[in-house]
Amino acid sequence: MATFDVIEKPDSRAITVGRSPSVELRYALIQTDLAPDAEPDELEARLELESQVEPFFDMFDNALVMLPLASITMTPEEDVLGQWEAVAVSKDDPAAQASLQAVLKEYQK
Repeated sequence: MATFDVIEKPDSRAITVGRSPSVELRYALIQTDLAPDAEPDELEARLELESQVEPFFDMFDNALVMLPLASITMTPEEDVLGQWEAVAVSKDDPAAQASLQAVLKEYQK
């Protein structure tokens, strides 16, 4: 089983506010145990990234606007085996918002 470092990049968190809020989080993903003659394990890299990305982004750190994860894309770094750039996008989804707010109300009782 491969091991990875998942690092949020300093230029991460491109936030859009307004009628359709969204956030774009950027990550560097590095396979730390890649042998010199081995191929990187992209499937395990994706699974590791998905396990570390939050399913909801709390827009204001108060649970009032929670943006559900919409997509994750990974792009291999050029000329560097075992490294990828990844982007996780969370954006407004009215149906998910309504269902999350209902769960939060029940939890607060």
